[in-house]
Amino acid sequence: MAPDSKNLNIDWYRSPADRKALVVLSRRSDFKGMAQTLGYLGLLALTGTSVCLAAGRVHPVIVLLMLWAHGTCYAFLVNGFHELCHDSVFKTRFLNRLFLRIFSFLGWHDHVSFKASHGRHHKYTLHQPDDQEVVLPDRLKLSEFLLNGFVNLPGFPNKIKRTFRMSCGRLKGGWEHILFPKSAVKDRRRLFRWARIQLFGHASIVVLSLSFGYWMVPIVVTLAPFYGALLQQLCNRTQHIG
Repeated sequence: MAPDSKNLNIDWYRSPADRKALVVLSRRSDFKGMAQTLGYLGLLALTGTSVCLAAGRVHPVIVLLMLWAHGTCYAFLVNGFHELCHDSVFKTRFLNRLFLRIFSFLGWHDHVSFKASHGRHHKYTLHQPDDQEVVLPDRLKLSEFLLNGFVNLPGFPNKIKRTFRMSCGRLKGGWEHILFPKSAVKDRRRLFRWARIQLFGHASIVVLSLSFGYWMVPIVVTLAPFYGALLQQLCNRTQHIG
């Protein structure tokens, strides 16, 4: 059952800020958004292509280091995904939505579920049970930090299981049912359809790459979100501490 948010009255503190300055600082630009987005995707293409070309030609240790560097760059894709979910990158909404789907696909992210959850998070931040995206206290375990930072072995099968479950139209847990109640028929369809697109798309990448002998391509695309995230985690933790 969904929380009764209508009766939730939160006494928010609003930091004093100049309204005109906020308008200037939040102004969007298609040119700057395209430069940043294509620049980042170009970096991923550069590091990924370099690894593919180096495999079998240079020492395996160097290839592993290059692969970890690629994963390090890839890990920051989630930050772009987050901003695109806010429609804050491009002035044109179509471009926001187009690149949101590209970033979502590459990073195995579920933008349909995240936008629903994140909207409630910003509306009811840290007030339970209306915000279940961020639940405090948040304890950092060294084992999980190192696992996610280098090679997240359980991450890929867990992601496959969740995506497959969604593709079959099955929700799990109270939060998913709160975000997508039975009455939200269209939202549920979008959620399940995106899971099917992800599975079919990445399966196609794997099958086509292996059939042509490009075995490294799935490693630098489909598996890339599951290794090399150490620097990204450090940056995020530093921001949270700050």
